Amino acid sequence: MSTVAPLTHDEQKAAEAAFHGLPMDADWTDHAQQIYLGILAVTGGRDIINVSRGEVDGERKQKGPRRGRRNPSIP
Repeated sequence: MSTVAPLTHDEQKAAEAAFHGLPMDADWTDHAQQIYLGILAVTGGRDIINVSRGEVDGERKQKGPRRGRRNPSIP
């Protein structure tokens, strides 16, 4: 069985930036930049994190009331 090494700080930052559609940092290691470019190739440069959460242009979409939540006006 093979083991996978955890991401370095630069690699983690590169992955986060790519998933959020943010620009690449030239100071990242070569491998971190490869990770960034690989994710960017799949996501097309879109911020897929906020889109998957239902956010558009930094704002959350308005949804109806959530089921199972207590009425905040009742103590």
